[in-house]
Amino acid sequence: MAAKTINKAFIMPNKLGMHLRAAVLFAKTASRFKADIEVRKDDEVSDGKSNLGLMMLAAMEGDTIRVRVNGDDAPAAMNAIANLFDRLFDEE
Repeated sequence: MAAKTINKAFIMPNKLGMHLRAAVLFAKTASRFKADIEVRKDDEVSDGKSNLGLMMLAAMEGDTIRVRVNGDDAPAAMNAIANLFDRLFDEE
């Protein structure tokens, strides 16, 4: 089975942006999957499994975050990540 690549853009929904708790939640979710997960904001790129890297993106509420997932379990990984954004990272 060939690896799948999925790209999706999200708007950072929570008021505090990609702060420590949100970054840890994202990285923890991403780490459940074998797929490679890349997160981009403007020209900055982070490994989606690195909470420090995610915080360094300095994404604020309303910023566009682009997520690229590549691997056999890419659809499940992207669904889990999309769910975080839908749930506002459990902050509201």
